Amino acid sequence: MSRSRIPPILRPRLTPKYVACSIAAIYVVYCWLWGMPLLSSKLPAYTGPHAVGTIDIESPCDGRKTSDVKFKSTGQPAFLLETVLFSVYYPAVKGAKSDKPKHLWVPKPLSITAEGYAKFAHISNFL
Repeated sequence: MSRSRIPPILRPRLTPKYVACSIAAIYVVYCWLWGMPLLSSKLPAYTGPHAVGTIDIESPCDGRKTSDVKFKSTGQPAFLLETVLFSVYYPAVKGAKSDKPKHLWVPKPLSITAEGYAKFAHISNFL
């Protein structure tokens, strides 16, 4: 009886290198599908008595150098810290309502603002 042989390149091998690469690839795909950064874990669930509010604050600083590296062409510092961004977490009251108007992230009138963004993006807003 003649038996067809599988070419050596197609034979399955469970080498340690193959197993390690497979596990790493599965982990990367898992992190990508669930939107998690690599080598991280989620924070534990909050169990405190108060709700938590947060605000992001970006503050200018005096242009500190983080390294002495400079661009060859201009001699300017390559890493110059201009602003600092940080999050402030604070206790909040659940279900609290403000009597102040909401902050609009897109100024009114919306049609003129949208037209300006479309023009900037080189998109025709003609329907």
